[in-house]
Amino acid sequence: MTKSVYRIIVVFLVATALYSCQTKEKTNAREAYHIIPQPQKLTPKDGTFQFTANTQIILSEDSEELRFLGNYLSDMFSRAAGFSLNPTQGTEAGKGNIYLSLDTAIEGNDEAYQLIVSSENITITANHASGLLYGIQSIRQLLPDAIEAKEVQSNVSWEIPSVEIEDEPRFEYRGMQMDVSRHFFDVDELKTFIDRLALFKFNRFHIHLTDDQGWRLQINRYPELTDNGAWRTMNSHDKVCIERAETDPAFELPKKHFKEKEGIEVYGGFYTQEQMKAVIAYASKRGITIVPEIDMPGHMKAAIDSYPDLSCVEGAGWGQTFSIPLCPCEEGVYEFVENVLEEVVELFPGEYIHIGADEVEKSTWADALQCKELMKREGLESVEELQSYFVKRVEKYLNSKGKKMIGWDEALEGGINPSTTIMYWRGWVPQAPVEAAEGGHNVIMTPTSHSYFDYEPNNESVSHVYNFDPIPEALRGKHEENIKGVQANLWSEYIPTMARLDYMSMPRMMSMAEVGWSNKEKDEANFLSRVDNIYSRLDAMEIKYRLPDIPSLPSYDAFVESDTLELEKPGIIDEIRYTTDGSIPGIRSALYESPIVVTQPTVFKIATFRKGRRVKVYKAEYEQQTYRKAEEVNTQPGLKMNYYEGEFSKVADMDGEKVAKSSIVTVVDIPDWSKENGFGLQFKGYLDAPEIGVYSFYLRSDDGSTLKVGDKTVVDNDGGHGVIEVRGQIALEKGKHPIHIKYFEGSGGESLSFQYHLKGKEKEKKPVPVSMLGHK
Repeated sequence: MTKSVYRIIVVFLVATALYSCQTKEKTNAREAYHIIPQPQKLTPKDGTFQFTANTQIILSEDSEELRFLGNYLSDMFSRAAGFSLNPTQGTEAGKGNIYLSLDTAIEGNDEAYQLIVSSENITITANHASGLLYGIQSIRQLLPDAIEAKEVQSNVSWEIPSVEIEDEPRFEYRGMQMDVSRHFFDVDELKTFIDRLALFKFNRFHIHLTDDQGWRLQINRYPELTDNGAWRTMNSHDKVCIERAETDPAFELPKKHFKEKEGIEVYGGFYTQEQMKAVIAYASKRGITIVPEIDMPGHMKAAIDSYPDLSCVEGAGWGQTFSIPLCPCEEGVYEFVENVLEEVVELFPGEYIHIGADEVEKSTWADALQCKELMKREGLESVEELQSYFVKRVEKYLNSKGKKMIGWDEALEGGINPSTTIMYWRGWVPQAPVEAAEGGHNVIMTPTSHSYFDYEPNNESVSHVYNFDPIPEALRGKHEENIKGVQANLWSEYIPTMARLDYMSMPRMMSMAEVGWSNKEKDEANFLSRVDNIYSRLDAMEIKYRLPDIPSLPSYDAFVESDTLELEKPGIIDEIRYTTDGSIPGIRSALYESPIVVTQPTVFKIATFRKGRRVKVYKAEYEQQTYRKAEEVNTQPGLKMNYYEGEFSKVADMDGEKVAKSSIVTVVDIPDWSKENGFGLQFKGYLDAPEIGVYSFYLRSDDGSTLKVGDKTVVDNDGGHGVIEVRGQIALEKGKHPIHIKYFEGSGGESLSFQYHLKGKEKEKKPVPVSMLGHK
């Protein structure tokens, strides 16, 4: 090797090392900025800004809005650091201060802001107070987690890294919904939820105030709406919560929401108008507009119970699918609706009033003489057009009061005015938001596929929501401007407490915050890193968030001779503990340290812990089986499929029903010719196991499905639900075994698949092939 070549190599290696170090330093620097949602433009800078008792907040003008913002930031330090930042109006330049400045020259919408942090000063500039608030929230997330503490913290360095941020949201509507009808949340709980929305830069709080299960807002003209409609005895949702509370206290119905009424214990609560005014003001100061929902004409049982003349049949009750609705054919009903909405309009200053208009049971309308007369008089040809008539009249009234109306996407079915904003929720009707946008409607995207946070989360949920793009593919480059934003929903049938609401919403809420605010370009690894670094802040805020599951933990495992419980601990989890006596693992239960060999039937209760808090309890059942004997039978390819029409809530409801159609099929799925809703399927025949072993079978369905092999139920995925996959196992000899699969579709989408893998032989599941399916 010549000296010149050697020198070239040395120079190259040094340059490579320097570049690597610089790249690593830049990466590490960027990782110091754990802001959610990700700002549009963030430039790391050298140095830090130190907050001290001498730090002041300098306001560019003496206004109520700026004084609140100054005090909002100062109060954080008073509580957690023990010193105030003394907000004051002024223009003098100095070191060590925070400057909040309104400047109409700042480009962008009302929520845009610029944040400059140096070792000398912090400056937040915006053209509107909303932008200043979001700049403060970014500072809040850059501060140590201790800023969230409720008492003074010692030995904390109150500093943030230097940075330059230029930021504004991608969408103008960024919402979270809370259902207070099914289960009630009091004023303090609403404010707590609002604080969390503010931290992650949401700007709408959609509150579902009325439904069949409860009327939660005081209406002075109709006192019985809350005197009676706000209270109920235990229902089916409560019973499920009570059962689950035996192992999870987050499901325990709060005692504060019970009272005795006429000698009977009832559950409920409501907000007086004065209480709601306080909540509205609290939200407004934190940049959040409350969108009230008074659901109509359906979901009105709580009102009709007290005012039976509101229905077409003189009373409340249930139809084929949903509750009996308001009668759109009686003028007295419109008088009631307008009187209620008049008080709602006066109370809520925001631009939107939500009227629901979803899941309306129209059978009573079709049979009502007064509706037949109205339809003839108005030239209406269907009950869908009758609903449209109702919706248009309500919108006309709201418009006269200076309000815009929102309705769920079913409101489109009979034809409505383009001025109605559509909230798209039915993920199984992908054309609905496209048709709405093309028809001139503004659309808020909140589909079941990504936005229903009452659906049980799993390890993929955070990534799944994060990768949601609210702009439908069919609208790319056209009508995109009609997609106004996004929202996630927390329907509370099985969410009775803040602890459960925390579990269901966090950390998915952060994913939705990012979807609504940040650029559509994705950097999932960066996002997940920021999520991991915010958990300790959530601890300080006493949020009972959901942590990652133990990967690949089976709830049920079958074995013949022996098996092994092998657990992988997620990095954010401190430890895993377990019991085998049926008790819930505590901090002193056996610590999982290495794989456990199982040689007899065993039920493990397994719990994860973080910072001494039990995060989640799992059940893993190990069942010892003998190989099921194969049967000698001649078969032909495919399974016998029977198709049933009807309203089913579980697979057993099909038993004894008339078969509408039969055929031989080579795959277990839903035929193209089936109805959209209200049908069932049964598949019967034989499964030909290619070799002896323990087989895992998977049924993925929306709604319920079950699998029997012989007389043994192997997979139980029954009941009405969204898309859920359930696995079961059975030990089989090589050869043919009778199988029976049942499935029903109630409402809300169609999905069915049947997969398998051979334990110990295959790692990936795959569809059951026709070669394994036969019938006599």
